[in-house]
Amino acid sequence: DYGQMKGRGGGVGDTNHNPYKRKAKELFLDFFNIQDERRKRHGNEDDFADSDGEEDDGVYQSWIWGRGEDKVQVILLDTRWSRSKFTQTNETRETNGQTHDPNARILSEDQWKWLELQLGKEARIRLIVSSIQVLTDGSKDECWRMIPNERTRLEKMLQRVLLNSSTILISGNRRVGGIYQSNGLIEITSSSLTHTIPSRKKCSLQDGATEEGCASSSSFSDDEFDQNRVDQLVRVNNFGSIEIDWLNDEVTIALRKADATPGFSHWEGYSNAIPLTDAGMVLQSHSFPIP
Repeated sequence: DYGQMKGRGGGVGDTNHNPYKRKAKELFLDFFNIQDERRKRHGNEDDFADSDGEEDDGVYQSWIWGRGEDKVQVILLDTRWSRSKFTQTNETRETNGQTHDPNARILSEDQWKWLELQLGKEARIRLIVSSIQVLTDGSKDECWRMIPNERTRLEKMLQRVLLNSSTILISGNRRVGGIYQSNGLIEITSSSLTHTIPSRKKCSLQDGATEEGCASSSSFSDDEFDQNRVDQLVRVNNFGSIEIDWLNDEVTIALRKADATPGFSHWEGYSNAIPLTDAGMVLQSHSFPIP
């Protein structure tokens, strides 16, 4: 029930245009056995009309878990269904440029109205899931930066709830990992579990440095400057984690190593010791208080 359409599921690369996207949505809903409003949701007359002329809308959804005041809200956005085309550039590999068309969009108007209603619900922690990055200023892959008016609208909407809740943006689709912070908002980008892209500026494995060290250490060069990223890009297979400490009112987000290093193990304890690998090792982390 907690799947999210991304990438080419709702369209060809970097756009929403796919004559079969309504069928892709149907298959997605069938695969995850989704029977809630996502199956019957339709957009308003201003939303994108599909190839048969009927209005439709994406598969966004939200949930709230917890008891009393200690509640967590998870919001899955659909950033592909109604997205406008990005501006094309002539740069090699980096084909996405910003568009300042005031009518360009990432979310439909119905999804914006829905999101505002969700943010009005009580929760101390909000996890906002976007299939593409929100806060990055350095990436030229598909991201919210390409349609600045939509990113500004989202940031202003989220900033209004920062006084009474911690808001964490979760994204992927980069095949690198990173933690970002801007205007009070925090984002963790985790990908990929299996096919992380190495740096185009090769990290020099000198002085016994490991690949993990090259991926996360600020002492090595990086090929993407981004003033909003709090550390270097993680360029080994990784996954993200979010730990909530209600007792101390603290949240910790982390990027962790997905693969075990061959031959690596250490022993924990002195009796009945268990050999442990370095899979799951924290590569980067960031902690912050819960309001």
